[in-house]
Amino acid sequence: MLTDHCGCLVALSVFAGQTADPKTLLPQVETVRDRLGINELVLVGDRGMISQTQIETLRPYVGVDWITALRSGALRTLIEAEAIAVAPEDQDQVFELLQPAYPEERVIAC
Repeated sequence: MLTDHCGCLVALSVFAGQTADPKTLLPQVETVRDRLGINELVLVGDRGMISQTQIETLRPYVGVDWITALRSGALRTLIEAEAIAVAPEDQDQVFELLQPAYPEERVIAC
């Protein structure tokens, strides 16, 4: 599903039932760029759709950004490295952190 900046539907693509999300992502990015002429876009997806492998594939595409979640193992690594301090008083807080493991990425934790 492609929406504009207000959330209004612009385009919709439907795939066969057993098609894995990672197999649809890059072709859709290319369709949006080639067919619709949209060169700057933000992909929003879950960890299954926008995996680290997909992110590495997307990096060469200038103007393509993404919003996704880290897998539990990646979060555990950040906690063990004390990049994220888990304290009861922080449970309702949202904060940004800089982490060498995610260069040129904005990591938001809550």
